[in-house]
Amino acid sequence: MVEAKYVVGLSEEEKDPNYKLNEGLDMQLLLDRLQLITGVKLIPSAAIYRAGKGALLYTDIEHITTVTHHMHIVNYAEGKCILPINQAGRR
Repeated sequence: MVEAKYVVGLSEEEKDPNYKLNEGLDMQLLLDRLQLITGVKLIPSAAIYRAGKGALLYTDIEHITTVTHHMHIVNYAEGKCILPINQAGRR
């Protein structure tokens, strides 16, 4: 089932049905990434992963910032402008 959902990106070991994907996770890295992507900053005691600690509570949140996701629109537009100039120069 995992292989059907994630066609690329799994190693041969991870494709084995008996392999436990959750055992290979770096939970601290996952927690750090969660904070980065969501803009939620946890208090220091909650920001360090401890096995069996339990669920995060709203009191574990230090502050929340706005995270803007974009598609690098400026870079895309700039590239779209430069491409014809580049192609004209090659002719």
